[in-house]
Amino acid sequence: MHYHHDTFSSASLLFPRAPATAEAMDDAVYLSLSSTPTSAEVSSLIEALSTEIECSNGAQRKSPKLRRAIGALLADLLHAPHAFHYRSLHPKPFTGSEIGYKPTKKAIDGLKVLGYLDVRPGFRRSGPLAQDQKATRIRLQLQFLDYASSFGVCPTKWGDHFLAAPIGSYNPEPIQLRAQSERNVRRRRLSGKRLAINPDDAIAIRMGRRVNRINSLRPTYTLAAIETDGPGLSCVRSNREVHGLFFRSFTQIKGEKSSLNKGGRLYSQGRYQQFSRNDRATITIDGEATVEIDISACHLTIVYARNGMKLDAFAAYTIDGFPRAVIKSWVTMTLGHSKFHRAWPKATVDRMWDKFNGEINLRDYPIKDVEAAVLAKHPLLREWPSSPIRWGDLQYEESEVMIDTVYTLSVEHGIPALPVHDSIIVAASKIETAKDVLIAMFEKHIGVKPMLKTD
Repeated sequence: MHYHHDTFSSASLLFPRAPATAEAMDDAVYLSLSSTPTSAEVSSLIEALSTEIECSNGAQRKSPKLRRAIGALLADLLHAPHAFHYRSLHPKPFTGSEIGYKPTKKAIDGLKVLGYLDVRPGFRRSGPLAQDQKATRIRLQLQFLDYASSFGVCPTKWGDHFLAAPIGSYNPEPIQLRAQSERNVRRRRLSGKRLAINPDDAIAIRMGRRVNRINSLRPTYTLAAIETDGPGLSCVRSNREVHGLFFRSFTQIKGEKSSLNKGGRLYSQGRYQQFSRNDRATITIDGEATVEIDISACHLTIVYARNGMKLDAFAAYTIDGFPRAVIKSWVTMTLGHSKFHRAWPKATVDRMWDKFNGEINLRDYPIKDVEAAVLAKHPLLREWPSSPIRWGDLQYEESEVMIDTVYTLSVEHGIPALPVHDSIIVAASKIETAKDVLIAMFEKHIGVKPMLKTD
């Protein structure tokens, strides 16, 4: 059925468009072209688009390959309508793919000509700067969302119109390495470039096998969740949308020899790690409600342990005269930096304001006053600017705890576990086993017993 445009609220109002910044480009989502259209509404939309593209090219007959390419393309783009999506548009990476290079390129070019796509061409520099490269980025234009809605197709009902690819069980790139992020002339943080890993690196091979042993169990359980996209707007996310496969991401610190001992967190090829805390609480595993188990003051506990001390994690951020969130914010950003800040970063101020609905303004708490209060409570942090321990080390130790926890729970106990940095999500009925394993792994790697909290 084809709906008149006025039947729907403007999709452009439901999905406000962020500026096409360098940061937005770096946060692009991979264009997998692996999902397929299923509904009559989206089939009508694809048919209309195919006809327009072929007419503009003077084609005499309709191409089934073009329609399949448009369908796969729309499945990815409508799955994350706010985001840029990336994929190399050179022919070689399409070898053996179900969706071929030529129809994909024709679909992208045609939708761009129709004014429905924002396309940012990729590039690769040869010679000494061969590492400097970026795949093509594409994003839906707002007018396309309105056009799609006239056919009854809206991103908030993605699962009604598309079928995600079957859950896999093996990630060909379970270990990834990136250069350290840097800041441009405007002080905006830019993600580090992907770096090659020696395929014969024994450490990377061992780590990769461990990650893929966890991944091998992914088809054995089913996930669901509800993700909030804005005021009064939510999407039901099913199985592969919530989580696909894991990989570990390491960081090569500038000026240091390459090694897989900085960072190393488990990341999901899915959406759940980007969910808000409230949205994560909606996750179900095989239909069962879940709980999230956090390690209280994880990085600060590790710093204390490395100095031969034990932290009272429950009271770590409690200081008279300051909200707990203010103290936690200072500690978190300090342990992620190499020295004490001279002022609250604007992004930190904005996040705190949004998180507490305007009830906490960090600028009401002079940063030097907060610093003095924290250093009085935690004197060992006075030496932080000269400490050999850095954020990469803290993340690595945390990641070792978490991957051992996830591995033990999933492989040895048959309990699916979803990590979110220093917390894990498990089915509510498995909470006690999960706590026992998490405590045991933390003691194994850090040498002290952590304090845990649950929602």
